[in-house]
Amino acid sequence: MSSPSLPDFQYEIGARMGRGDLAGAAQVAAGCRAAWPSDRAGWLLGSIAALLEDKGEVALALIEERLATDPKDVQCLLQKAECLLALGTRAEALTAADAAAENAVDVAALDAAGEFLAHAGEHGRALEIYDRAVAAAPKDPTMRAKRADMHRNLGNFDQAASDYEAVLRIVPTAAKALKGRLPGRRERIRQFPSSRSRGMSPANTSEDLPLPEDPITPTRAWIRTVSRSLSVRASLP
Repeated sequence: MSSPSLPDFQYEIGARMGRGDLAGAAQVAAGCRAAWPSDRAGWLLGSIAALLEDKGEVALALIEERLATDPKDVQCLLQKAECLLALGTRAEALTAADAAAENAVDVAALDAAGEFLAHAGEHGRALEIYDRAVAAAPKDPTMRAKRADMHRNLGNFDQAASDYEAVLRIVPTAAKALKGRLPGRRERIRQFPSSRSRGMSPANTSEDLPLPEDPITPTRAWIRTVSRSLSVRASLP
């Protein structure tokens, strides 16, 4: 009997995480590492499963093993940052996140780094990432909206309003999602609760991308997003 394909392994790991079977996900991830040792999936997903089980040291060891092979892997660097943050070593976590940002070469990678920094409350650092993302994809409404959120969290109300208005020019149907964030700039934007005060990540701007359902910790927020997406996709982004 042939070994499962890499997408089969990835789907099964994500499905088990989605069901809350973290021990099962870890076991399948170990099989993935044995069958596909040159691919990051077994290490990355195994680390995510371990961290969800509150096995931070195990999670960190797995991702460090993979990074020894490919030290510039953005997703693995961000997972290392998650592990370090969960273990209480914030400075080291931010160093890993900065390394991920330095190695980000496309908008998706920049967004992942920006999301981590935003979840960690590092809005100034996240703003620098979203400046890069908007420069790379000026017509991407999601990047514009996330940059606007960072400006708002930092008190840059005019810049936030400018970005929110740009989003509306690109996607007029985003008006409902942006209600309360637009001019008169300082007063209207100040009245809208910041993502930090709600204890959650910056809001998405599309009505198809709702606000997070509950105020969970930064580590859990990021990892749950990953595990939810993996439960319905057969491959990593």
